[in-house]
Amino acid sequence: MINKQIFIISVSSLLLGGCSFMERFTPKEELISSSFEGKAAWYSKGTITASGERFNPKELTGAHKTLPFGTLVRITNLSNNKTAIVKINDRGPFTKNIEWDFSKQAAIDLDYIKKGIERVRVDVLKNQHSNLLQK
Repeated sequence: MINKQIFIISVSSLLLGGCSFMERFTPKEELISSSFEGKAAWYSKGTITASGERFNPKELTGAHKTLPFGTLVRITNLSNNKTAIVKINDRGPFTKNIEWDFSKQAAIDLDYIKKGIERVRVDVLKNQHSNLLQK
């Protein structure tokens, strides 16, 4: 009887913990503070970002001219609806008509690596912290 109770408590804890984990990574509309549409490019070169972090093209990071470092954004590729959550840790882009630069990994996840530039919607997530991305 005690083993059955322990099993039920353990499964309940996993299920409840899983729900809160998924809510962190599945932003709902009330978690979006603002949205933008524009063109995004990707980059894979660099050593240190403007925030002082070491650049890693395999991480989900991005550059924007004014958003605070550590801001989390949900990017949606408007041609295929694929999404990724990215942390802003760099400044740029400094190319005309390109509003966002994302890491190579973000471009892979969003499936625009070959195209190079893509139209995206960027949802700025409110009350989110970049430490949620750390595994």
